[in-house]
Amino acid sequence: MILSLEDVTKIYKVPKPKKGIHRLQIGNSYNEIRAVDNINLNVDKAEAVGYIGLNGAGKSTTIKLMTGILTPTEGKISMYGEDIRKNKNSKKKRFSVVFGQRSNLWYDLPVLDTYQYIRVLYDVPKQRFKENLSRISEQLEIEELLNRPVRKLSLGQKMKCELGMALLYDPELLFLDEPTIGLDIMAKENFLNCIQQIKEETGITVILTTHNMDEISKFCERIVVLDRGKILFDGSIEQIELMVGNTQKIKISVDDYDKIEGDDKFIKFQTHPVEKGIIELEINRNDVNAADIMKYYFQNCNVKDVNIENSNLEQLVKKLYSKGKGE
Repeated sequence: MILSLEDVTKIYKVPKPKKGIHRLQIGNSYNEIRAVDNINLNVDKAEAVGYIGLNGAGKSTTIKLMTGILTPTEGKISMYGEDIRKNKNSKKKRFSVVFGQRSNLWYDLPVLDTYQYIRVLYDVPKQRFKENLSRISEQLEIEELLNRPVRKLSLGQKMKCELGMALLYDPELLFLDEPTIGLDIMAKENFLNCIQQIKEETGITVILTTHNMDEISKFCERIVVLDRGKILFDGSIEQIELMVGNTQKIKISVDDYDKIEGDDKFIKFQTHPVEKGIIELEINRNDVNAADIMKYYFQNCNVKDVNIENSNLEQLVKKLYSKGKGE
């Protein structure tokens, strides 16, 4: 077990606004906001965990708690079997963090200067640093960027250099907090491919927060969904499908629907009345097989066209939220 959260809660006290004559009173009264509410979470070695939720769900707060930046109001956080507050300096050498909205590179200096500073800060032997720098530069394709001032890098280049810096001292655990925010499609794909390659080669454990469901589905074996500070779901995409239904939308164009209009076997799945021979169905693959539906219409109608759209992770998570709110 690399990381463990037991009944972790983080409460912020926010002063209540004073109105009217109450603005003259001395002292404040407070509202309590539970940014994280009684979370239990275990992360094992070499896992890739996608940590997702709406804005304000508590994702970044949880990352800051896991990394020791914040202290929980209640509960216990353990890293490598020991309370995260103990032996902080030795623990900091075993994990690394990349924040998509905050750079740790020195803005006006070459990238390599920050890397050299990291070598000294984390006490990386010179030979090991040289080997790591060579390997990481090749993996991330940043050899030509190392001597450029950070301010002259594009956002995509900067994020790859941020990742390179995070890996220089051989961390066992990597936190990525919305690392692809602001990147274009190609830069995102390149960045995630680099992480995937590094994970496969080193066995590093990764916790990724993002709003992009495609990134989660491509990279993570496990998904943790957070809602208003609570864990709404912890499991695989397949488990979400079992919980909320693995849906398909099927659109079939036929010439002669009138032949079966009175006794259409699958009419209960239709989402719209049939017009101009267009049949629109939405099915749950846990309940009915799309192949059986197609066989039925091909046997009984003259089918001109078929379109099948599978539910994606984003749709599944939306359904999960709706289910969690009792809608």
